[in-house]
Amino acid sequence: MRNRNLLFPLMLILISLAFAACDDKTKTTDRVPLTEEETAWFTAYHPTATHRIIHQIPVDLLSEKDVTMGNTTFWSLYDAEKTLLGYARLIGDPLSCASGKCKAIKFFLLFDTNLDYSAVFHPAGKSGDFYKGVEGDLEADELFTQADLELLHSLLLDPPAKLLEVGSTDELVDAETTATYEDYWDVVVRQAAYTTYYVLQHMVTSRELMQGLVTE
Repeated sequence: MRNRNLLFPLMLILISLAFAACDDKTKTTDRVPLTEEETAWFTAYHPTATHRIIHQIPVDLLSEKDVTMGNTTFWSLYDAEKTLLGYARLIGDPLSCASGKCKAIKFFLLFDTNLDYSAVFHPAGKSGDFYKGVEGDLEADELFTQADLELLHSLLLDPPAKLLEVGSTDELVDAETTATYEDYWDVVVRQAAYTTYYVLQHMVTSRELMQGLVTE
């Protein structure tokens, strides 16, 4: 895991170089109606969304983890008048951590029509909700509160420079005690440093990918 985390800054450079050498953009599906479940997922963010197009990301632009977890597409969302509303990417992450007790997560990252981050949420009815540890009890965990979700959103909306500069979770969390280093207490969700770190990684790489692939 350490080597994969240390390669994160390099991954962004390789993505940019791959775009420069790649003639193809994404393979896409036809514009299809959102299912009832999908409509419910996006109602809070895009209440007028009725259709989507699925964009397949070239496999050579994806990390091994993305391929394994099926993070191989993103969606463009439209209303009934065929107006582009924004983009969405469904992400799964096994959330490897020092304690070995972290739970895998699944979440949507939303981006506006300019490909700026706009929201993050766990799709109702799916496994992989956001959990955090319980201080003083290494065996316990609990769901994110609304305040935790709002903090995560704010960190993604305006990522702190020192968190972006973290090259490995070893710099963020003590592997032996699983405690977050004090220097980072103000830039992570409390008791959820790994989740904060990995979701931020996915936001940055997703934006980089889509900026190089979107042709609309």
